[in-house]
Amino acid sequence: YGLCVGDVLRACSTFRSKMAGTWFGLFPVVAPAKCLFLADGLPADQVIHALCQNTPERTRDVVLIFERPANERPSGPWF
Repeated sequence: YGLCVGDVLRACSTFRSKMAGTWFGLFPVVAPAKCLFLADGLPADQVIHALCQNTPERTRDVVLIFERPANERPSGPWF
């Protein structure tokens, strides 16, 4: 059916800063690392921020995990 009204976003891919080592053993080197962001119960602005981290410069693929309530029939695509 694709995405339907009532489907809930549960998780998505995003990027977080991760320690990638040190420079000359003195200065920390931080690099973006892909991870799974759990969206359950979080405010919309935090979820949108996580989604916006998936820029074309960082990745070609975005993972979105949706859940559809079992007792609801799809009412058609939302788009």
